[in-house]
Amino acid sequence: MARTLKRFQIRIKNLLQDYFDDLRRRNSNIAGIDIQVETEWKAFRRDTGFLYSPFVDIAVGPFAVEAYQYSEDYTRLINASETLVTSLLNIFESNYSSIFSTRDSTSYSSYDLSSLPSLQDFTSNASNDNARCLFAIEIEKSGSRKHRLGDLVNAAALGRMGILVAWDEEVLRSFFRILQYFKFLNAAGKPTLAALHGRAAKNIIILTMSQLDNILAADEVGLSQLPD
Repeated sequence: MARTLKRFQIRIKNLLQDYFDDLRRRNSNIAGIDIQVETEWKAFRRDTGFLYSPFVDIAVGPFAVEAYQYSEDYTRLINASETLVTSLLNIFESNYSSIFSTRDSTSYSSYDLSSLPSLQDFTSNASNDNARCLFAIEIEKSGSRKHRLGDLVNAAALGRMGILVAWDEEVLRSFFRILQYFKFLNAAGKPTLAALHGRAAKNIIILTMSQLDNILAADEVGLSQLPD
């Protein structure tokens, strides 16, 4: 199981690195940005004393450490990779529609499409403008619901876009339930994961492992459409 997960991590890392290397060569607007992809990325590299320093399964830089900020670079990168980001958002919306349209989802009916993120939540109206990385990707295969809750918090807090990758349908549904729980807490005025003007963070998307793999491996991410 661990070997399978590690192989998937490395494959996604390599696909992302290839994608952004090619995108940077073809797009002069982001040519000067140092785009790195790391597995098991440690959010805080220096000695932070008692400050918790999570490890992210896969992270796409540039990495904001200490006082460094890359807000403008992240916005430029999201705009440059609009086709990829739109594909990810479309799959997320499809997953939402599939899960929340089933019989057992009546308690989730308040989670309508308007609460889902759009491209603007990662660019001009970024939900996480003070991100530590561009993409924070957490992959969950067999962890408990508490582990999954931690995955969501880390991805939302650290990435301009937080991507939760579910190994199967059960984990996918669990992630959506947790996301709905945060929305309920926010609506009830409880302390919760909030980012901008008191509203719940809108920088999380939830996919399955096969969906993420297929999007990154396919031509649909749009590199073939870019001018040389």
